[in-house]
Amino acid sequence: MKLINSYNIKYINHLLGSKGLVLRGDSSRGDSPILDIYYNSNFDIILKVKEGIQIENMLSDPNKGAKERFDIHFGKDILKGVLNDLDKYAKNHGLIMDTKSFQMLNPTGTEHSEGIPLGKVEPLTRFPVSCSVYYHHINTVAQGKMAYVDAENYPNKQRYHIGGSTNSTIKETLDSFFEIIIPAEFVCRFIKSIELADILLK
Repeated sequence: MKLINSYNIKYINHLLGSKGLVLRGDSSRGDSPILDIYYNSNFDIILKVKEGIQIENMLSDPNKGAKERFDIHFGKDILKGVLNDLDKYAKNHGLIMDTKSFQMLNPTGTEHSEGIPLGKVEPLTRFPVSCSVYYHHINTVAQGKMAYVDAENYPNKQRYHIGGSTNSTIKETLDSFFEIIIPAEFVCRFIKSIELADILLK
């Protein structure tokens, strides 16, 4: 893998309801989660977060709400930088936009318990990924196959949000980290979603 660049992100979280645990990094409480973006020999993009995260006990009831899911929030302040880096990468490697149509079937924006949105959420797209979230101390890996993207305008924050559901399995792992592989076929869709979010988040 070769590094494209590293970025400070607002928030990253994985719920592991079956164990009552989360793997989290949250800049609002002083964490510094760092997103490293790599590419491999197949020109896939790899999003990896290893720094600024820790395993914690869930504060909410693990028997209520989402049982297993991942969520990553980019602040608007880094969108242009990420966009410029990835756009240059795609052009240098001849990547083009896919022609598939994806309906948004699983909105990921923050909602009130009664289903009322807490802010203006603009669903952007979804695309296949290979997501793996590694929990070191309990030798568990959670895996997901689809990412859902939206732009979220809340009264006190604006963010690009990528999230999705996972299922966990027992597997030995040496570290705790997030890894999301976006196939080369969908890299331009990912880039386009960032471009749209940068326009929508005013």
